[in-house]
Amino acid sequence: MKRQSFGEAATVTSVTKKEEQAYKTKIEGDFRMGPVIGVLVPVGGSYLGRNVMYEIAWTARYEISHFGMEAGVGINFAGNNDNYHGIYEVPIDFRGYYYFSDRDFTPFVGASFGLHNFQAWDRLTKSEKKAAENKAAAEEFAGRVHAAVSGDPNLIVDPGQEKDKNYREWALSVSAFGGVEMLRTHTLHVTAMAGYRFNFIRLDGKGAHGAFVDVGMTF
Repeated sequence: MKRQSFGEAATVTSVTKKEEQAYKTKIEGDFRMGPVIGVLVPVGGSYLGRNVMYEIAWTARYEISHFGMEAGVGINFAGNNDNYHGIYEVPIDFRGYYYFSDRDFTPFVGASFGLHNFQAWDRLTKSEKKAAENKAAAEEFAGRVHAAVSGDPNLIVDPGQEKDKNYREWALSVSAFGGVEMLRTHTLHVTAMAGYRFNFIRLDGKGAHGAFVDVGMTF
């Protein structure tokens, strides 16, 4: 049998239609959609003391050889929401990716910006209201006693009452992330990433922020 070089063997007739289309798609661009799930771990009690937020989203992504653009919308929620304490976050995000290669297994880095709508509530339970009222009454009584003994009326205190907190706000959101995309040259793409997100909102006076891990697929 006569040996042939790769260039001689890989002629147009030897390339299947699928391989040809896959190569063409990688060069010209690849538009796909799919779901994303993930978790976010708030830092410093910045999500009204929630320990973890769960994330579900739907994304649309356009990729070329080394770059990608993505738009997505979803919902983030705490698993222990109740009538007194809870938080929902509806993100509308736009992401940019830089891929280090155009192979099946592709590391990437990226950043995002978006608008997030927050609906949150932190209401006092009956026992918390009673405890707050007792604390305020004790502080006021102690101040009056101190003022009477010392003769200084300025020592009388009027403690502020703890109040229910309700938030319905839009916030600017930014994030940075890195990860890997698998099966990139196939019909189904699988993406895993980890990053950090910051929302410019006054839930704790310092913004709502934390580390996140997402897994998604597009097809």
